[in-house]
Parts: sequence; structure tokens; C-alpha cells
Amino acid sequence: SKTLLKLKVSTNFLNLGLTYYKKKDYKTALSFLKKSNLIKEKYNLPEKSLVYLNIAKVLVETKDYINAEKNFLLSINYFNKEFGPEYYRLT
Repeated sequence: SKTLLKLKVSTNFLNLGLTYYKKKDYKTALSFLKKSNLIKEKYNLPEKSLVYLNIAKVLVETKDYINAEKNFLLSINYFNKEFGPEYYRLT
């Protein structure tokens, strides 16, 4: 279905973002993570929490602490929505 395809594309963008994050290419990582986020937000797809978490991690590395904090808070909010307030994740 089209929704499954959109989910796969957004997940691929997330994975590319993570790959570039690990390579310390933060500009490219952020670009792919934002693409993943746009698709997930537009089509209300799951796992937005992971995208926001990883955007926040990239922003910390680029010393954009204000926006990092905003994205960490969005990540927490979506983790709570997706998994409940008792959910605990080691990152």
C-alpha cells in the first residue's frame, strides 16, 4: 500500500541520517532526518519519536542546544504518545 511505501521511505531516510551521524557528517545527517520527519508528520506515520531524538542528538553535536532541547522534548512527547509514560529507552 501507499502508506507502507511512505513508511519505508521515511525509515530509509532515518537510517541514512543515522549513518551520516555516525560518520560525523552532521549537515547531511540533519538533512536526511528532516526528510524522514516531513514524511512522518505529513502522513502521521509512527516512530516520530526516534526521528526527533536523533535530530536532537545531531543538534547537540553542532552546539545548537536550544533547538536540541526542543527536539528532545518533542521526542519525549511522542515516546509517551506511542508507548505510554512508563516506557523507558536507553539511548
